[in-house]
This record gives sequence, C-alpha cells and structure tokens, in this order.
Amino acid sequence: MTPTFTHLGLCVRDLPRSRRFYEALGFAYDGSLHVTADEAADRMIVARPVDLDVVYLTLGPFVLELLAFATPPTHDMRFKPLNEPGLTHFTLTVEALAPVEAAALAHGGSVLEATRGPEKVWIADPDGQRIELLTTRAGFHSRPRATQAASDQQVAE
Repeated sequence: MTPTFTHLGLCVRDLPRSRRFYEALGFAYDGSLHVTADEAADRMIVARPVDLDVVYLTLGPFVLELLAFATPPTHDMRFKPLNEPGLTHFTLTVEALAPVEAAALAHGGSVLEATRGPEKVWIADPDGQRIELLTTRAGFHSRPRATQAASDQQVAE
C-alpha cells in the first residue's frame, strides 16, 4: 500500500487568531474537536493533564490541523534556522503576492522582506511559522518533479 499525506499539525498559541490568519489566506474551516482525556497525553507525548482544542482547515486537498493547548501550556516559538532538522516551512502557490502579504499583515503575520524575489516571498504566521509564497508565474509547481530535478541539475553544472 502506498502511503498518502493526510494533514499537517501545527501547534498555535491563540487558536482564534491563527484560524483567522489562515482563513484570510484562503483556508476553509472543516471541523473542530476538544480533547481532555489523559490517555491522549501519552499518544501526543505531552504532560498530563491535557486540555486541547483542535481546528481543521482545508486548502484544496491540503488539511492543516491547528492545535491549541490550554494544558500543558504552549511555549513560545523560537527562531529555527533552515539548516536545523525538522519542518522549516510549507509553500503556497498564489496568483499575486501583494494581496496575500496584505492579508497576512492584517491578521497578525509578518513579511520576511529578506526573502523577497521576483515571484516569491516568505511570510510568517502570528506564531512565527514560515510560509513560502510563490506566484503561479514562478512555475515551480507547474513542472513535473523529474523535469524540475533535471533542470536543477543542469543549473548546478
């Protein structure tokens, strides 16, 4: 059986604020749940007791799971260099950068100006999670992976 990607979980400090941020980027609400069972703490590898609210947002087939812990308390996100193992960012393809940047800023996010290129920029959500924005003109997602890898290899040579 071939595995399929189901969702990406993202811990947030303020669930309503994060939900508004991602909905402003085009995500749609797809459900929620409240978790208080102590056995959930063992499955999530967090300290007991657990008091957690979860919201599911979708963008096309992509599902983003926002997790907001009342207990154990959520820590502030620390700056994480891209060369540190683990999730560094995720990428959204957009028609134009300016409207998405404006929506991010209006909903507690930030624009990482040092990352700006002709058809791309990185933004951060209210907790600092980095999101790369690429315009459809950038062409990154319109090419099959094998073609892109061959093209990238030619550039490197």
